[in-house]
Amino acid sequence: MPTNIMNVIARIDNPQDIQTTFKEGKADIILVFGDHFGENFRHTGDASVQLITDGTDPNTASYADGICIQCYFIGSAGIKRDNIKHH
Repeated sequence: MPTNIMNVIARIDNPQDIQTTFKEGKADIILVFGDHFGENFRHTGDASVQLITDGTDPNTASYADGICIQCYFIGSAGIKRDNIKHH
């Protein structure tokens, strides 16, 4: 399995920049980490991550979603599938 499926291209501090990032074709996926993610994950194992995909191409969005969930959240982090909530 390739290890470089995702590349971090930028840090977005302003939520309004998400739409611009998609429109400019800079990203297909944006991960939004919940407040105090690291601390919450270390202490309680309960930390939130929001996966936002560019839905202009449903196939790409679906593929990106699947890749993220399978490779990163389940495989790398060892998170059980039962703990993943789809919104």
